[in-house]
Amino acid sequence: MLDGKFKIEGRPCDSNELKDFMAQTKFKPVEEQLAYLKKGVAEIIREEDLKSKLEQSAKTGSRFACTSVWNPTAPDIHLGHTVVLRKLKHFQDLGHTAIFPHR
Repeated sequence: MLDGKFKIEGRPCDSNELKDFMAQTKFKPVEEQLAYLKKGVAEIIREEDLKSKLEQSAKTGSRFACTSVWNPTAPDIHLGHTVVLRKLKHFQDLGHTAIFPHR
């Protein structure tokens, strides 16, 4: 799907290199991560799914990958998009990875 279109710290990489990079993290406890991710959120739809993914990530030691489905370089970006960007930044703060497909 996105193979060959990944970037790590601004440089292109392949999916194997991304997997290796994503496996190099120690995480805070899941409840602490959830509390941080809930900041400024009215509702998390299927919170139990998010919690199980965070638990799996902590158990395996691999980073959780969050993907944006819109093009961050599009000309019609507006302030409403900053809500999603900020939440992706929260995942990064916790040691996870935000992925933006680039065109």
